[in-house]
Amino acid sequence: MQVLLQRGSFDARSTELTSTALRVYSLGMVAMALNRVMPVAYQARQNTTIPMQAGLVRIAASIVVCALLVPRIGHVGVALAVVISEYMKLVLLIARLKTPVFQGRVMNALPRLVAAVAVMAAAVIPAMGLLSGSLHWGLRDALSLLGVVCLGVACYGTALFAFFREDFVYYARRLLGALPPPLMWRGIEGRSTAG
Repeated sequence: MQVLLQRGSFDARSTELTSTALRVYSLGMVAMALNRVMPVAYQARQNTTIPMQAGLVRIAASIVVCALLVPRIGHVGVALAVVISEYMKLVLLIARLKTPVFQGRVMNALPRLVAAVAVMAAAVIPAMGLLSGSLHWGLRDALSLLGVVCLGVACYGTALFAFFREDFVYYARRLLGALPPPLMWRGIEGRSTAG
């Protein structure tokens, strides 16, 4: 927030308020991501009613939780209401999808996904303490911030590789296979891509 927004009338207090809300929103990243993917499973079954109902429940829950929390904790209540309502929608979508295989795979993968995020957080949170209190556009601060971001990406990628090795390799091969020929690696899937 400091690097991207803090200038002019967007002062340190604005940065603090925005950062607090962003931290709360980050708790809902998994639900927000899966809520964008789950409706596809219903559309494949030609059922758009359940995603619509789950969406309406999410909106109603967000309004109710907002009304309860905003008077007590201000703008953080809005962020928390969004996070809670997104998880409610996700639970409804998973529970009403009558595919035990899919439910089993999602429930199987969820602890490993949470573990990958925990590995990243365990590395990034202490590293954030090394950043200076007020970031400016100086080279040292920019490199420090870039280092923390790269550390997070590396830790998360390594954890994903460790916890989802088969899936990771499969999607990496598909991605590399889709690259234009000059960028492709030789010998992917046992064949030369040079010719």
